[in-house]
Amino acid sequence: MQPVSEIMPAAGGRKTVVARLRSFCPDSFLGPVAESAEFQRYNRKRSAWVEIDPPPQLVRMILVGERHWPFPRVAGIITTPTFRPDGSLLADPGYDPESELYLLPGFQLPEIPEHPTEQDARTALKTLTDVLSEFSFKAERGEHEKRLNRSIALSGLLTAQVRGSLPTAPVHLIVADTSGTGKSYYVDLVAVIATGRLCPVITASRVQAIPRARGRGQGWGRLGQEARRVVAPDQRTCGERDC
Repeated sequence: MQPVSEIMPAAGGRKTVVARLRSFCPDSFLGPVAESAEFQRYNRKRSAWVEIDPPPQLVRMILVGERHWPFPRVAGIITTPTFRPDGSLLADPGYDPESELYLLPGFQLPEIPEHPTEQDARTALKTLTDVLSEFSFKAERGEHEKRLNRSIALSGLLTAQVRGSLPTAPVHLIVADTSGTGKSYYVDLVAVIATGRLCPVITASRVQAIPRARGRGQGWGRLGQEARRVVAPDQRTCGERDC
């Protein structure tokens, strides 16, 4: 797998850049193989060894020999710092052996205490709560219902940010009685905090069109295997159960 970026549609007709993992093919794997070793062939006319590109057959043999690869496993790609399963902060760009995550360089955080206090945590929680202060959470049954819905929204913010430290994570369903209440805005808010970019919107037809790779699934499962950190279905083209 290799980290790549692609431009995808976002809500409101906008565009966003998404980082994902893409499987190598013989052509894309040629460069890394050439960089890892020097390949030569004896030239009788020159009576000397000359450099050549890696033989295509060798490149294909390496690609299909997954069981014998010495390369480390990559579980996902992230564009902003996150937490490891042990609670430590992953903030250094590049591959992290402990979490098996690859952090793309470019996003810089201010200095964060290695061991934050309870007051630090409460201050951070208030900051996140204030971000959601203008959303009209459902409260037909009173303030308790509003706080419950807001806590689920907070869960969405935090889950996307610390996904790398969790063995599993819930899917968050965003519903509203009317349009224009901020569903897409909330999804973009989650994505910007977790990735630094707007959330990509993908249609149901595009999901179903994602091809099945060798030994891998397709559709939504394949999106997860490509390690897309945040993605949202387009409610205009997905069925009610999907959205």
